[in-house]
Amino acid sequence: MKTNLIRRSRALKALVVVVLLLSSSLFFGCSLFKKKTPAISSLPQRTGVFQRDILKRALFFSSMRLSGRLKLQAREREFPWVRINAWLVSGEGGSYLRIKGFAAFGITVFDLLAKEERAWIYLPRSGKVYEGFHFFTNYGSINVKNAVRAMEMILNPWSPVRYISPEEVPCQKKEHVALACFKGGFMGRTFTFEYVLEDLLPHRFYSKEMEVLFSGKTGENGCYPGQVQFFLSRAGIRGRLTVSNIRRVDIGPESQLFDESYFLGKKEP
Repeated sequence: MKTNLIRRSRALKALVVVVLLLSSSLFFGCSLFKKKTPAISSLPQRTGVFQRDILKRALFFSSMRLSGRLKLQAREREFPWVRINAWLVSGEGGSYLRIKGFAAFGITVFDLLAKEERAWIYLPRSGKVYEGFHFFTNYGSINVKNAVRAMEMILNPWSPVRYISPEEVPCQKKEHVALACFKGGFMGRTFTFEYVLEDLLPHRFYSKEMEVLFSGKTGENGCYPGQVQFFLSRAGIRGRLTVSNIRRVDIGPESQLFDESYFLGKKEP
């Protein structure tokens, strides 16, 4: 049955805000299962062609797990810190995303699965499962595919180059570090993507309505941003993600993490 993910309660409203920011959906807590994951020990060798190196970094992190803490504010309302675990697998067949959010004492706030063009959200407190092809908010609707692209843009900030034909453009601001800047159509909007030339780390992404700022370093070799701040001007939403752990993981779309039967089993008869 084709249904939509509609905000029907305060808990779900807060959740969709989290989802759309990534959407921050991000990351600390208990794993669904314990499995030793490979550390980030050796990044791909650079070729000297910047766009090609960005693509190699995107592919390097195409199967990953992040942990961290997320703080959100929607206009005048502030939400408590949420600890989040996120697993992302992206490939030619589409992107697969699982996110679990935790409140104090490890209590699960929400559990999200998005795969290809469909998503499921389980809210343990209400015992309800929502599923569908679109997320609806007070600020408009977004299909699951684009919502996952937005989340992937933050979880794997090199990923946009996989989905656009970037055009190199002059950088608008003079920064204390040398940058490379690219522009391209992404999620139906024109985005500019700024990366640091020295280490390929993301610096700033922005469009007319959205800005994402990256700072600090984490992970082995300092290869991943330690903090992400994002702003959605029309929606009056801002957030800060502090990343505590980043790992590449050896999982694929067939992983138990992306099996929707768990969510279907929670649905009311």
